[in-house]
Amino acid sequence: GGTPGTINSAYRPDREPPRMIYAERFLTDSLLVVFSEPVVPPGAAAFGARSVRWTNDSTAWAAGSPPGPARVQGVEDLFGNRTSETGMATVGLPETGEVIITERLLRPVSDPFDGAPDQTRFVELWNAGKRAVSVRGLRLAGPVRDDGSRRSAVLPFRPRSLLPGETVIAAADAAILHSRGVDVRPFESGALSEPDLSVVGLDGRVLDVTAYRADWHDPLVEDRGRSLTRVGENGLSPLAWMTDRAGTSPGSHAALAIAVPGDARAVVTEVLFEPLPGGAEFVEILARSGFDANGLHLLIDRAPGPPDSVRLVFRPLIVEAGDLLTAVFPVGGVSAADLVPHLLEAFPAAGGHLLPAVGAAGLRNSGVILEVRSGSGSILDRVALSPDQHAPDLATTGGRSLERLDPDGPSREYTNWATSRDPAGATPGQYSAISEEPAGQRGLDISPRVFDPEEGSVAISVAVAGQQALTARVFSRDGRPLRTMAFTSLAGHGRVYWDGRDESGRVVSRGVYVVTVEDGRGRRWKTVVVVARR
Repeated sequence: GGTPGTINSAYRPDREPPRMIYAERFLTDSLLVVFSEPVVPPGAAAFGARSVRWTNDSTAWAAGSPPGPARVQGVEDLFGNRTSETGMATVGLPETGEVIITERLLRPVSDPFDGAPDQTRFVELWNAGKRAVSVRGLRLAGPVRDDGSRRSAVLPFRPRSLLPGETVIAAADAAILHSRGVDVRPFESGALSEPDLSVVGLDGRVLDVTAYRADWHDPLVEDRGRSLTRVGENGLSPLAWMTDRAGTSPGSHAALAIAVPGDARAVVTEVLFEPLPGGAEFVEILARSGFDANGLHLLIDRAPGPPDSVRLVFRPLIVEAGDLLTAVFPVGGVSAADLVPHLLEAFPAAGGHLLPAVGAAGLRNSGVILEVRSGSGSILDRVALSPDQHAPDLATTGGRSLERLDPDGPSREYTNWATSRDPAGATPGQYSAISEEPAGQRGLDISPRVFDPEEGSVAISVAVAGQQALTARVFSRDGRPLRTMAFTSLAGHGRVYWDGRDESGRVVSRGVYVVTVEDGRGRRWKTVVVVARR
């Protein structure tokens, strides 16, 4: 408890020479240098500079210094510890895109009686570049108002370097976040509550521009007490942000998500638009390529009213070719969080990605027109389905889905859709069985036998053994070849579509045409089709 007559236990004499802890290069030949402790200010010669100005006993501005790392000789602290030479690499002011906002909390939860840690508004800044940069003089600025004013304030960071991948945080109540081991500074500014926020450098350069909207949060998760964390480069896009399911995670930002290269391709493969009481409507989508499904949405034609746009994916979601995504539509009396369990009650075998279509109105029992769009707005598929496409022998179409026969066939081709044969009435998140012909059936089929090229295509289907390369040919009645189409059978069944045009793209005239299909073994099937005009 004490050290009477001996050296004090707390005695720690300073025997270390001063160190340079920060060096910033600006104006090409000038330096800002900060030492680890107060020093006896040396002159300009110690820096090899033309002149030097000390702002306090540990910070100096040296003009006319040589290029390269910052070096200083003969620096002595107040206890006589002297270094022959000290130096370090210099940092510069950040450029656009190097320091960006990566997390924001605008609706904190702060209740002294809920037993949970209190929260505070904060902004997380991240060095997204590949070099260390200075955070000196960084400013947060809101949008310019109609009267020309703007909320703007300088962030209170001391001169320091921000390493690649490192974060710093400005918070309304810094004490709440101090325990997280991150450089957190108090920032009592109205800019923290601005939905649109920019990061501006000391030189006036805009480093980052971001927006914040409450509807960018995942609708299944309460946004109060949860931050938006950044996953994309464009800070103004809803695709660049996702709800932090942990609540908040300041100081633990990960690298930005990288979308899978290549164009997204996806098609609608099953739709149930007339469910039984207690059931659920759904739209099944098949990924034809790998892509990031973040922002994937359905556009539902509500003519004569405006279309209904429903976002399905609110986070980076890398899907592979062949993955199935099923949008589950709202059901009266069922909460958004319970939509997927509700679907699974009706269809226990449902799989793939099950996505609640929160906020969507119900599909029309009289038929639907749907567009699948990527996050960038590109149209991936468009279908138009009606109850007339169901099998004519059904007592009721309720509880029965329409399933696509050929994912590569025309989306709006009447003959490319059929009533689900599954006993459950539908197969959400499952590969359809109706694209396979019944075992033992062999031969060539044309549907419809009579068709108008202005209204659609004719489906040429053949049932063969296994997987084979097939060739379909269309001839005029006098044997003149008009069109050749190559395709492949899968699971013993192949299908290709003829749009009523010849090889040059011209629509053929009315009449009877001969269709043949030949496999790789030389076997040949033949039938006829009639081209008509309404």
